[in-house]
Amino acid sequence: MNRPGDGDFDASSGDSSPPAPSGVRALLVRLLPDGEVIRCGTVHAIAADRGQTVVVQTHSGQWLGECLVDNAAQATGPLSGELLRTATEQDQVRARQVAAAAEQLRSKAEQSAQQAEPPIVVVAAQIDLLQHTAVVRFLGKPSEALGPLAVQLADACQLQRVQWTAIETGSSITAGPSSDEILDGEFWERFDHITTPGDELGHALGKDFRIHAGNRGLYQQKRRGASPPGRRVPEGRSWMIRVRTAAGGITASQLCNLLELAQQFADGTLRLTIRQAIQLHGVAADAGGEVLGELRQRLLTTVGSCGNAVRNLTCCPLPLDADPQARRGQREVRELALSLARDLLPSGPAFEFRFTDQAAAASLPSIAADPAKASAATRVLPHKFKVGVASDRHDCADVLTNDLAFVVRTAEHTGSQRAQRVDIYVGGSTAYRTDDSRSFPRLASWLGTVPITDSLAAAEMLLGMFARRDTPGPRHFRRWKYVVQRTGIEPLADQFRQQSQGRIDLQRDAPAALSGQGTHRGHGTDADGDRWIRLVPPGGRLTIDHLPTLRKLRQAHATVRVGTQHDLIASIPESTAAALSDELCSLGGNPGSLQGNAESLAGDAESLAGESGWLASGRAQRVCPALPTCPLAVAAAENDWTTWDTAVQASARLVGVSPPELALSGCANGCSRPLTSPIGLVAESPHKRAVFLGGGPLHLGRRVGTITSAQQFVDLLTPWLTRFGAEKADQEDFSDWFWRTARK
Repeated sequence: MNRPGDGDFDASSGDSSPPAPSGVRALLVRLLPDGEVIRCGTVHAIAADRGQTVVVQTHSGQWLGECLVDNAAQATGPLSGELLRTATEQDQVRARQVAAAAEQLRSKAEQSAQQAEPPIVVVAAQIDLLQHTAVVRFLGKPSEALGPLAVQLADACQLQRVQWTAIETGSSITAGPSSDEILDGEFWERFDHITTPGDELGHALGKDFRIHAGNRGLYQQKRRGASPPGRRVPEGRSWMIRVRTAAGGITASQLCNLLELAQQFADGTLRLTIRQAIQLHGVAADAGGEVLGELRQRLLTTVGSCGNAVRNLTCCPLPLDADPQARRGQREVRELALSLARDLLPSGPAFEFRFTDQAAAASLPSIAADPAKASAATRVLPHKFKVGVASDRHDCADVLTNDLAFVVRTAEHTGSQRAQRVDIYVGGSTAYRTDDSRSFPRLASWLGTVPITDSLAAAEMLLGMFARRDTPGPRHFRRWKYVVQRTGIEPLADQFRQQSQGRIDLQRDAPAALSGQGTHRGHGTDADGDRWIRLVPPGGRLTIDHLPTLRKLRQAHATVRVGTQHDLIASIPESTAAALSDELCSLGGNPGSLQGNAESLAGDAESLAGESGWLASGRAQRVCPALPTCPLAVAAAENDWTTWDTAVQASARLVGVSPPELALSGCANGCSRPLTSPIGLVAESPHKRAVFLGGGPLHLGRRVGTITSAQQFVDLLTPWLTRFGAEKADQEDFSDWFWRTARK
């Protein structure tokens, strides 16, 4: 069958939303040079006239094509590719280079064909623009003997895959099924059984297939307790499906589509994660496959959002700032995240990562690795691997909590000069196990400094080191942080240098000083003069109440990015701000304010509450879903947020200080990053919660006690907040004060 997860596509936010209700514009494209006509989609405003040469991504790679029909809504059937861009001169040059390589491949294939039984005649060979995959077309009968020959050709020509395709039948052969491919078939067979009406509908997927399902963005969950208010989580087992974004990038149309899908197939809500992904909870047992198919047709993907893979890359979601000083490093951070995501994340047919400032993508080839080399994304990893990008001036994503972190050094450049170097940090993770003293949380350690153009090569090398150095024992201890801790930074740096053989200049003089600044104001103006505003749904959960606002953002051709604090950043073009209604403008506190100066966007808390369903933009609710759906949770978190946040507010009122931010987690995995919050509360058993204070981008919170009730929480916090009020310096926040005093 046509698997719902096969052929996933991905796109991020573009300059404007297409007119189609789904947000996806369909086109008919003739692939070059073979002439096959396919239906492609795009969520971007890419001008593609009939006869124009374009670049498209299909299941077999990136190819040049000729646009035949634009906005081909009447063409039925699923999308077979994604329109990436109109072809540039660089693309044309690349195509000529690839054509020469394809001719060499054809010659080698003719030699290989002499070994085939029965005999075949090689007719043509094609290699995609990235030189990752190739297709060899032949006359004759396909046979299993062609599989090993495909592997030999791929190795000889430094390709990831070579596919033999019979011209008469169209059937294709690559290589014999690997153990992973066999397991893939077994997984989908099991998936069919438990998602199809019948005796096994809603049964457990099975332990053997959990990781495989995670690699597809699927988690099977069993509801424990009542469905939360305002949500329709079905009894028994359901699916949680996590949608990946390009470091937060998504169109307003896609976000509306997702919320509408959640209304139809899931619990009626969308959950924004602090890793800038989007989750659908409570997807009915028989609807998992249908939802994956719907996502594919909207150019969205779940691959790489879960499982033993490189997870969603994170970086600051803010648009480029209008102030030249404030935007130092912003463009480099975004371009680097874009390039790393494009190469490192596991790929379906189309993962082209772009942001609204598409001109920034022009520099990506200088960061990308040699396309002739196999991508690190094809490696099988022993555990999940998280990557984050920040600058030494701003880190809203707690970048040091990642397995691998890149920090752009902005202090070394001034004016129009671009940042040239990045610091590499390794081995971060805040998860720990309460039942094993060998387990611990840690922030990533500085490995060294490399030229920014070597970032991708360095990442691939470190991923390879992780893949080869699996840690035996329980799965938890296979995380990269345990390898880093056991090896030591200096020996790890030496191994890195040895493996790079001088190709990457890793220096260990000193890391750039990190500011630890990670907060966002509620509004601003970007470098293009467009207005942006921060929107915070309660608990990071979008509901039907938010749909009118999202639809207005779609009408205004707004760019929407998922933030790093369970929030959204919406950029509204100056040219369309006048079309917004008073309802949307009032999110900034003043009807019509989006047409005025940026300061009028500040607003007050009251204008963000009530009918609009949005919180005051200054204070997010960092909390994980936990019970009743998460299988790892030992206690509620999102459902109990009000109880614990009220305790923080009450303690702060007692001593007359502003309440520090709280992060709440239903287990010690810490999806809400409670250990990097000023106040972190971690459920370690159904009735016991550990309290951590002083967390932030540069420090893990220190454990100061355990509590079993909200009153105990108030009693524990009040002395600390009393000292904070009496001892803090001017403009000093709680975490900075805590580490200044707690060290004494």
